[in-house]
Amino acid sequence: EARARALEALTLVGLDPARFAEKSPFDLSGGEKRRAALAGILAMRPKYLALDEPMAGLDPRGRRQVLALLQQLRQETGCTIIMVSHSMDDVARYAERIAVLDHGRLAMLGTPAAVFSEMETLRDMGLSVPQATTLAALLRARVPLRYLGSSVRPIRWLLVFMFIINLFFTQGRTVLVEWWIFRITQESLRQAVFITLRLLLLVMGTSLLTLTTSPIVLTDGLERLLKPLAVFRFPAHELAMMMTIALRFIPLLMEEVERIQKAQMARGADFTSGNLIVRARSMIPILVPLFVSAFRRADELAMAMESRCYHGGEGRTRMRELHLHRRDLVAAVVMAALFAAVILLSRVSF
Repeated sequence: EARARALEALTLVGLDPARFAEKSPFDLSGGEKRRAALAGILAMRPKYLALDEPMAGLDPRGRRQVLALLQQLRQETGCTIIMVSHSMDDVARYAERIAVLDHGRLAMLGTPAAVFSEMETLRDMGLSVPQATTLAALLRARVPLRYLGSSVRPIRWLLVFMFIINLFFTQGRTVLVEWWIFRITQESLRQAVFITLRLLLLVMGTSLLTLTTSPIVLTDGLERLLKPLAVFRFPAHELAMMMTIALRFIPLLMEEVERIQKAQMARGADFTSGNLIVRARSMIPILVPLFVSAFRRADELAMAMESRCYHGGEGRTRMRELHLHRRDLVAAVVMAALFAAVILLSRVSF
């Protein structure tokens, strides 16, 4: 009976018993090890399943596979799954109810829509709000549109600094206010507002793009735009591939930083006290293992690409082909007209 349960559990987690039943765990990939460990638990047919950071260390594809597997298990077996996670993106997409703990106490409890509507409270507790993949779900849940404006918060002091610098140090003729050594002119006020708005719209536009477009689509589009430069031997595919890898490495490195920081804090490290120089020195125990881990992951990726006979973009096909439609042409014409208007207005003096 035990063997029958084990084989059934392997099939349930998507591992072929004929291939994996007699295989050593050391011969499995990271995602396969995670599935095998889950199969060992499911073989006992539990009513409740508690998982602590089950997606830690997995690449984006592995994360999606494990989360889809957990959702399938819940639907097929009726098992109640309790998942501990710091990834608000995963929590918002898959959880039915959320319990937020803060310093060992229950701070919030409710549905994803109710919990994520309290964005300021979550940020005060050191938690983020869901990212791009759940933006549509959050809008349907009537989360305030301040979510997009939150991308400006990290640079708010830079915006204030740029406004003050341009306001007081731009020369002009029409004086509006003059006091002591300070002078505000009509030209300086216009320049300060223009520079601040331009930086603000740049950050918000970039956030809107990344919130609504996946990294794969971005890099594929970039490669298609740069493809005509192949006549001049411009490495469009290589540039797009580097961008894809860099974007995929960002969440992995962030998780690695969090894991290293927690390990160092468990050993008594302090990253919050002291002056700027002391804090900078305290980051060395984080940066050194982070660089080692990054180089190790890069080496593993290079070996994987080489073993799969990767030869650049030669003969490459895509699962989803991008096609130019009428609305794309309309958008291109509108953007070209907008750029022409901006250039024209910049040459006209009022």
